[in-house]
Amino acid sequence: MRKSLGTALLLGFATIAAPAFAQMAAPQDVRVTVVDRGNKQFSAQWYTGSGNYITNSRTTYIVGSTPTSFEYIKAGMMVRVSAHPEGSSTVVDRVEFLQ
Repeated sequence: MRKSLGTALLLGFATIAAPAFAQMAAPQDVRVTVVDRGNKQFSAQWYTGSGNYITNSRTTYIVGSTPTSFEYIKAGMMVRVSAHPEGSSTVVDRVEFLQ
């Protein structure tokens, strides 16, 4: 009985927790196509498509191991983006500039 109850609780937790994990996307390497400095947003293209990215005060920017800022982004750069969905938008958590 205890084993069945433990298994049921574990499976129930996995069912509840799964949607949160499903929203986390793996970092993606993209080429920046357009930079909107006024709104701190950028558009990018990758092998199978393109998209728009919104940054916020929690977004971090890294060149090698050195922190930088949104101002470093330029059209044509390759970057690795870690982001998450918020409603219909894609919000950037981290931008790593690729050399």
